Amino acid sequence: MNLLEVKGLKKSFVEKKAVFPAVKGIDLTIAEGECLGLVGESGCGKSTTAYMVARLIREDEGEIYFNGKKLNAGRRLTCAGRDLQMVFQSPKDSFDPRYTVLQSVMMGADSYHLWGRKELEKKSLELIEFVGLKTAYADVPVMNLSGGECQRAAIARALLCDPRLIIFDEATSALDVSLQAQVIQLLRRLKRERNVSFLFITHDLALTASICDRIAVMYAGRIVEVGGTKEILDQPVHPYTRQLLASVLPVTADGSYRFPVMERLRETEASGCEYYDFCNIAADICAKKVPGPREYRGREMRCHCL
Repeated sequence: MNLLEVKGLKKSFVEKKAVFPAVKGIDLTIAEGECLGLVGESGCGKSTTAYMVARLIREDEGEIYFNGKKLNAGRRLTCAGRDLQMVFQSPKDSFDPRYTVLQSVMMGADSYHLWGRKELEKKSLELIEFVGLKTAYADVPVMNLSGGECQRAAIARALLCDPRLIIFDEATSALDVSLQAQVIQLLRRLKRERNVSFLFITHDLALTASICDRIAVMYAGRIVEVGGTKEILDQPVHPYTRQLLASVLPVTADGSYRFPVMERLRETEASGCEYYDFCNIAADICAKKVPGPREYRGREMRCHCL
């Protein structure tokens, strides 16, 4: 049974009477104890997807099931509850600078009235130490923490609710390489010791190799390829996945990741594939019809030409 299941999720934004589709009908699943990497370039709809799943913004269409329950059954935007937590790209922006680390970590769980005050403080201090911060940090104002320390505090706050799923929205993008490695090690530990599931959102395909079980590649509001991490990284199939990999990984000896982008930038019909103008294997049908999902080499794919 899947812990999270998303079906046909769509979201558009309106600015000055112009409609901008951000997410164009995506399907996702995350199993118990699994880490799914949602990757793609900036502006492709990853964060919008995360905010809809976390019930921070309302979807236009689609269904979201979490732990067997439909999250968007009612007309009102309701909280997902303690079992689903989120760690944001800029953790300092999600903390009140007036509070200490201990107060900040306690704040989320305190709203659910899970324990008495003394028990809540005890569990908070244990988690502060668990994520790699010294207990002496408890009385330090959260605004005085470094980026990596603040990210750890944000993880401790999420863990205090004992969630089954944590969404990481570009949670390591602002950290240097050494701090990224420390956060990844912490996530591995959480998977191993607590069986926590993750939706790990990033634009860096290489980073997902160290934590994710599966990868979903997103482009222009659609998921174009889904598969196991090893299969996606070793044998990228969709043209966009190959180009995304080429931008972060060395070119192989046989030049398999190196290919020219098509020299045509014509206006694509609204009903066509969003990647048509940049694809090196595009056919005429790509400009006229959005490719539907199908299975190809053991993974889900959206491409007419494969």
